[in-house]
Amino acid sequence: MSEQELSSHDSVSVRDVLCGKAIQGVIAVRPETTATAAADTMLSAGVGSLLVMDGPRLLGILTERDFVRMARDGMASQEVAVRDVMQADVLCCGDDASVDEAAELMRVHRVRHIPVLAANEHIVGVVSIGDINAHRVGQCEGTLSQLENYVYRRA
Repeated sequence: MSEQELSSHDSVSVRDVLCGKAIQGVIAVRPETTATAAADTMLSAGVGSLLVMDGPRLLGILTERDFVRMARDGMASQEVAVRDVMQADVLCCGDDASVDEAAELMRVHRVRHIPVLAANEHIVGVVSIGDINAHRVGQCEGTLSQLENYVYRRA
């Protein structure tokens, strides 16, 4: 088994992670959507964030943390528009970014969800820290299996 086979996870891109996700594409709401409707969308889709978009234009991101802030501030979600609680400063990465680069962005900026842009600046999905961790666990399991096969063939 070569060193290159063992370190193959270094070349895995965010695009590869997106392709392996159960939920494909972009789940988004408009800025005038109520926080209650956005929460319903998040729950039914089983996601922890929604992109806030006006057509193809990204305006912000709404995450679970925004709902915690709303609760802390005593805001009624049926009366609040997403535009009033979303994070407008959105950190993005390219679909050609490595998994390690995306994970480092998340760590440094303390975010759990990053919209992913294709080369043409179109949003192609959202990668979460959970997606990255699941991918890394899969890589480790694959490496472990390769090592076990290698060791037991020689034993």
